[in-house]
Amino acid sequence: MKKLLLLLSLPVFTGVISSQNVRTSIADGLGTNPFVWDCTCLPFPNDSIIINHNITLNVDFGFTDGAVVINAPGSLIGDTPNRNFAFSNSANFINHGNFDVARVAFAGGSAMSDGTFAADSFYTNINSTAGWVSTGDMDITYSYWNTGKFVLGNGAELIVGDNFYNGDSLISGVNAVLVSDGAIRVNGDFANSDTLKGSGQVCIYGSSVNIGVITGTLDMCDNTGGGQVDFNFGTISGTVTTCVAPCNIGINDFETISLEVYPNPSTDLIQFESDWEMEVVIFDMMGKLVHQSTIPYQLHSISTIEWSAGIYTYKVYSDHGTASGKIVKQ
Repeated sequence: MKKLLLLLSLPVFTGVISSQNVRTSIADGLGTNPFVWDCTCLPFPNDSIIINHNITLNVDFGFTDGAVVINAPGSLIGDTPNRNFAFSNSANFINHGNFDVARVAFAGGSAMSDGTFAADSFYTNINSTAGWVSTGDMDITYSYWNTGKFVLGNGAELIVGDNFYNGDSLISGVNAVLVSDGAIRVNGDFANSDTLKGSGQVCIYGSSVNIGVITGTLDMCDNTGGGQVDFNFGTISGTVTTCVAPCNIGINDFETISLEVYPNPSTDLIQFESDWEMEVVIFDMMGKLVHQSTIPYQLHSISTIEWSAGIYTYKVYSDHGTASGKIVKQ
């Protein structure tokens, strides 16, 4: 949980304003560019921010009130691997588009996502009746820690690249409840000390331990031992099955987009070719955003003439999947 603890210890920008305003995007661009907003001003934390375009989050942002609403095909993309985004108190988050920020924490308020959601480190402590609700796919590169209520809807996928912990009532003050009616893949270790329930599937590829309650009609499968979990010191209901369905969660994520990137290495241009409309985001090795665009057609060329020689990383998003990789500029 080291990366999650780093997130919780870092300050975020929490500007003070006298009243709540509605700010709506009118163009693609940096979040700190006043000309991308209808007010020709800068949105502040606790405003109600409506995003209809491709906005780059280039400042750490913290909310205690107000809202952030991302409408399709809009997006909110962090500009560096160290960017922070945090919600607490009565703030509201709604994502119908694409969200991708490195370090994300929800310590209150309400949140729902039926678009695509990605983060490096993710922490949730929402204790409302609804909880943090996701009916869209989620990709957490490193660790996820839930101390509140989190609900993954039917047909949605949650992939955690490293460790996943559900619990810790000493911090949250209430029991953590993880409801999965979708599919969860944990590439690292998994631990549950409170309640895990639902009708979906959980596939684990590292060590796993349960000292809480696992119930419902979940299909639990720890691939290191072939059972429900490696170590059970809590309660697992008799309705919970063991490895009934094959663990193929996420294996097609990068195939459905049918993406070609060439020439690679590149000297003066790079071409992205796909069957679908896509959004392309490219970073240099220092995490600086060097390109972001939405491509509404199958073939698009991006000039690399002004780029310094080196290695760049890209992420591609579409309604049919995502892809990522590296570009070498000679």
